[in-house]
Amino acid sequence: MAKASAQVQSYYLHRGFTNGATITTCTGKFFDSDPTNNYNPNENYSVTFCSGTGNKIIQVVFSSISIAAGDTLFSFDGNSINSPVLDTFTNSTQNGLYYTPSLSNASGCITFKFVSNGLEERSGWEADIRCIFPCKQKITGSIFSLPAKDATGYTNVCFGDAINFSAAIQYPDNNVVYHQSDSTSIFHWVFGDGKDTTGKNLLSVKHLYNRAGGYYARLTITDSNGCSNTEPFRFPVRTSLKPIFSITPPPYICLFDTATLQPTATTNRQPTVTTPVGSFVTLPVSGDSVFLPDNPPQCFTSSIVIEQFAPNQTLQNLEDLQGIFMNMEHSYLGDLTISIEAPNGAKVFLKTTVEGSANDGTFLGEPVDESLWGDPTDNNFSKTRGKGYDYSFSNTPEHGTMWDEVSKYNYSYTDNGGQVITQHYYLPAGSYKSEETLLPLIGTPLNGRWTIEICDKQAIDNGFVFNWKVEFKKSIFPNAETYTVPIISQVWAPAVGVVSTNQATALVSPRAAGVFPYTYHVKDAYGCSYDTTIRLTVNPIPAKPSLADDTTICNGGSLMLSVANFATTNNYHWSNSQKGTSNIIVKSAGSYWVEVLDAKGCKNRDTINVKQLDPFTVTLSSDTLLCEGRPTTLSPKASINVSGWKWNTGDTTATYIASKSGIYWVEAKDTKGCLVRDTVKVSENPISSFELPNDTSFCESSGYMLTLNPTSGSRIMWDDGTTDYSRMINKSATYHVAAEFKGCVHSSSMTVVVKPLPIFSLGKDTTICNGYDLPLKATYPGATFRWSTNTADTIYTARQGGMYWAEATLNGCSYRDSVTVMQKLCACDIKMPNAFSPNGDGINDVYRPSIKCFPRDYHLTIFNRDGQVVFDTKSYQSFWDGRYNGSNLPVATYYYTLTLFNQDLMENEKKSGSITLLR
Repeated sequence: MAKASAQVQSYYLHRGFTNGATITTCTGKFFDSDPTNNYNPNENYSVTFCSGTGNKIIQVVFSSISIAAGDTLFSFDGNSINSPVLDTFTNSTQNGLYYTPSLSNASGCITFKFVSNGLEERSGWEADIRCIFPCKQKITGSIFSLPAKDATGYTNVCFGDAINFSAAIQYPDNNVVYHQSDSTSIFHWVFGDGKDTTGKNLLSVKHLYNRAGGYYARLTITDSNGCSNTEPFRFPVRTSLKPIFSITPPPYICLFDTATLQPTATTNRQPTVTTPVGSFVTLPVSGDSVFLPDNPPQCFTSSIVIEQFAPNQTLQNLEDLQGIFMNMEHSYLGDLTISIEAPNGAKVFLKTTVEGSANDGTFLGEPVDESLWGDPTDNNFSKTRGKGYDYSFSNTPEHGTMWDEVSKYNYSYTDNGGQVITQHYYLPAGSYKSEETLLPLIGTPLNGRWTIEICDKQAIDNGFVFNWKVEFKKSIFPNAETYTVPIISQVWAPAVGVVSTNQATALVSPRAAGVFPYTYHVKDAYGCSYDTTIRLTVNPIPAKPSLADDTTICNGGSLMLSVANFATTNNYHWSNSQKGTSNIIVKSAGSYWVEVLDAKGCKNRDTINVKQLDPFTVTLSSDTLLCEGRPTTLSPKASINVSGWKWNTGDTTATYIASKSGIYWVEAKDTKGCLVRDTVKVSENPISSFELPNDTSFCESSGYMLTLNPTSGSRIMWDDGTTDYSRMINKSATYHVAAEFKGCVHSSSMTVVVKPLPIFSLGKDTTICNGYDLPLKATYPGATFRWSTNTADTIYTARQGGMYWAEATLNGCSYRDSVTVMQKLCACDIKMPNAFSPNGDGINDVYRPSIKCFPRDYHLTIFNRDGQVVFDTKSYQSFWDGRYNGSNLPVATYYYTLTLFNQDLMENEKKSGSITLLR
């Protein structure tokens, strides 16, 4: 924007006057802080302009204005920034805007405040300062619409249709002080859904409401003096409300079946159509999608205007703010900063960028990631819209900040470009914590312009914001007007196969296979139609299964019913609950059907009637027993004369002689071919299998009681004439017994041999001295022995006190005897020989003391008369052979000393004396 060189006094924000200064003037130019370039970053300045004359007020007319996203120019109706807000501008480029004090502004002044955030700067503004007469010339008129207003003053329109608005304006005080006309006036149409438009002489506009609900539209007209109609022209608009219902046809029906078609309310699943309740407090949602392309650094903004609250109503606490909601997708979370700006200029960053953060590439929604195809800025997917998820920021979120939640969730999906995304990190839909506190929003006016700003910081990856909104608790809204749109008609259109209709219900049964459309017409009081067409698939039925003609069945007999045209591709259900088979066996009269079902569940049926013939009976005797070697005769009897007999043995005689056990049946045949059978069981008499135990033997003195277990009810006779079931067996013999049961007798015998025991004796209990042995001997011809010490000899040497036993075994019979050996303390009884003759004759060739104990600390020393030691030992088992150093010593007298410790008596003993060595 080229800024004019001022021939009049120019006022540059914060240049030549202090921040917050008041300037009194009726002429001049008002600029931003830099007269030649863009305004500066991080500005926060204000200035007040007043007329200084009693009969005029100040007016500021902006010839151009260009404010970057995130920067805001505020105008206040008074002499300070605490005065009511006239307007705010951010991310805006406009021309020809008038700012005039209201009639309630006693000061006649206007205050401006400008705040820039340092992200982006634009050329700023240029405005003319002048003084005008107070706004006392009236502006009146009327608003018209097409469709026209109804009798109650509402403009009702079908949702999705546009409304043409037009104005007829009068200026009853024209030229009293200044000139007024349409061509010099600015028309500001506000449609109540967050959209507005402004222009000179803009007497007619066309607007499409893209969200169902009620809206209060208004028109404000500003004349050449900057004065506006004191009360905006208001006109209520109501869109139609889509009826609540759904029609879900069955997936298909089979030919000749009947389907019921009816609308169902989604709230209670009842067969009806209902209309929702419309409200005039519907908050606006942003309209067109905001594309976030790959050309950063760039910020994108979208604004909505909220007017549903009471004048000057403010946000009192964060609990009243339900959240900032947006439906969006993007392929790189790390690229984005997201902020919200309130009508008073308060700005909060909901999400910021963190350079180099892990998992910057976390997805939002289901984007079409163009970077999968090489150059991310030059491929078919760079502008393909993905699937948006609903995200929100609130004071009570279910998640942490978006940065808190990276790396927690992954998903797989196929995007709208056909690309398969596998196991990629993403943020699920839901509410998130704002990175900056939402507290700065407290105190903002609720009515006014709310702006969302999204900045893309990197040159790859893009996305879309499909819509966004700010929601508040319903409790803080003024009493809202509501409305409903009555349904005046609903009917099914005539179509092929419609059998009948009854209000909302249609019964259809097409007479041919195929796909048939059915349309349900709903019309409301606004004249809006809602046609829903469903398609019903009618599948053909399979060929009728072919059963035989009606037939008969014998009593107790069976009959096979078969499908002649059986097809393995179909399924068959019989009336007796059998499935999947081409035939069944029936055993009684009745009506039987088979139903064929194809893969779609369509079916067809055939029926056969089976009549029962008169019955007759055949009787064999009751079950019987067969004695060994004695056959029995089976003679059946029939209730009628029969034409033949047949036994299971193949015989065809009227009787049969059974010589062995088994199941026997006979079948009688009458003249009509019916067969009747009876069965008898012939069993071997169980007494035939009765036997005594096998021959056996046992050791003497161990006889046993033999107890028989014949068939219950049997009688017993032993060879000794006794009849008891039990008998004592205690001697060698052959035993005989006869058993009888139901006329059959069976005999049995067994031989018993009694074997002798190998009896021996270990002697009487005895006592020995400690350290002495006692041989124990066990003998019996041919027997083997086992001692308690696990030895197997016939002799065992006891060296300690205790009980010893030996067991002899012969021919499987065992006998055991035991003896107790006790020990006592005894003296060693040392005897020292006084001579020996080591001459090799085998008699007294060595010298050794006689000791009757096991000594401890034994020490024997022998020396000659000169005191020389010729033999020395500490082992009581050692002896002296009359030599010294390998040489025989001469005949002489030698001397000894002996010391030892007697362990039995617990005392030391000592001996000394002389020895004569002889040759």
